[in-house]
This record gives sequence, C-alpha cells and structure tokens, in this order.
Amino acid sequence: MSLPALPDDLRAFSNIQPATMSGPLVPAEVCKRLITEAERWVPCGPGKAAGLARILVGSYPARDLSDPEIYTRAIVSVFAEAPEWAGSAAVD
Repeated sequence: MSLPALPDDLRAFSNIQPATMSGPLVPAEVCKRLITEAERWVPCGPGKAAGLARILVGSYPARDLSDPEIYTRAIVSVFAEAPEWAGSAAVD
C-alpha cells in the first residue's frame, strides 16, 4: 500500500520553520488544510480496529487456530495504530 502524498500546494509548507515575531506567518487557509491532512494520519483506535479485524478475519474460510482470540487481538492491535483509511484499505 502506498502512502498518500502531501498535495503539491501544501508540500512547500512541510519544512516550514516556526514563526518569529518578525517572520512571516503561514496563511490561515494553509494551516487549516495542513491540519486536515494531518488528521488523516490519526490512529483509528481500538473500537474501529475491532470492527475492521472482524471483517478481515470473517473474509477468510474457517481455519483451526490454536487461539482465535489472541489472533484477533493481534490484528486489532495492528489496526488500532493505523489511520482508519489504511485499515479500510487492508480489508478491501
């Protein structure tokens, strides 16, 4: 899976230094767009991850697992650390 790239018009601001009293400020619209882009990377959390894990595990034929609960919890822990869009892409 490839990670989404920062849009070209925001890439110029990706290495911006903190503003000083005499330095330029990043325009408010650019700040809002950068925050929106950053929010895409927030982990989805355990609740959503559990749902994604159930879909993923349920998509495969029944298997004899030594401990299905541990297997499912392991998948949930991986999805919980990933952004929701990444977990959804893995399930699709």
